[in-house]
Amino acid sequence: EDYLADEATYTLSVWPTSIAGIKQLITSTTATDFKAELTNATVTYVNGNNVYLQDDNAAILIYLSNHGLTAGKRYTGYVTGQGMLYNGLREITKIDLSGITPTDNTKEPAVVTLAQLNDNFDTYESMYVKVVGVTTGTLATSGNYQTTTLTQDTKELQLRAPSTISLIANNKYDFVGFPGLYNSTKQLNVWEESQITNQGKQDPNLAFAQTSYTVEVNKTVTVAATNVSGTAIVYSVDDSHCSINATTGDFTATATGTYTVTATCVANESHIAGTATCQVVVTPPV
Repeated sequence: EDYLADEATYTLSVWPTSIAGIKQLITSTTATDFKAELTNATVTYVNGNNVYLQDDNAAILIYLSNHGLTAGKRYTGYVTGQGMLYNGLREITKIDLSGITPTDNTKEPAVVTLAQLNDNFDTYESMYVKVVGVTTGTLATSGNYQTTTLTQDTKELQLRAPSTISLIANNKYDFVGFPGLYNSTKQLNVWEESQITNQGKQDPNLAFAQTSYTVEVNKTVTVAATNVSGTAIVYSVDDSHCSINATTGDFTATATGTYTVTATCVANESHIAGTATCQVVVTPPV
């Protein structure tokens, strides 16, 4: 008997079984659909639309509004979603976790060096990490964020943090954060003050008791500032119509107007130098 040859073509879809597998699928700035199986994937941190999801070997940023996710929840099961590259960083922009009942779980940050982050950045991307004993450089602020170059031994990495966080240039810190990319620049993202430990000199918190003082012309008012460093406070003015006692803060002006008084204190072994200003409003005699 004669038989006709026949053939068929089949496409087999293999679901990724880890976050690392999902990240391998994200190679374009165009959204890529995925189906995957998560195992012990824990939400390590949430800040607004930013959610960090990490399993035993890798992590990824979920950037999504109204996500309803909270830190400390672990997911094991099948999910669907979309991911894309944003400024070089692999992100999940859509995910359906509704088929999984989460359990409680907390991850501690992995302690790493700047050398490890630089040499294995792809591995640590979006992972919950801690760097210890790194030194800040010059601080630059743009909009709501500040950046600086961290150094440790001979290695460097950029730090990005909200400008509301108090940082000191050329000072030693421990940081807890999440490695990321922005326009191909490697950086450590720190989101809040609690993720920072100052290991170096502290701010002296030099401040005046009042932001503004009022006094009549040719009369004296005492301005007063305090600090926590214990170093001497020196007062000064830069106007020929007024004078101030550098030690006591006694201020007198020979003409009406608004004057600026500056207080300074020098650095010591535990604190950096400090500067503060206040205004003195001089009015006509009554």
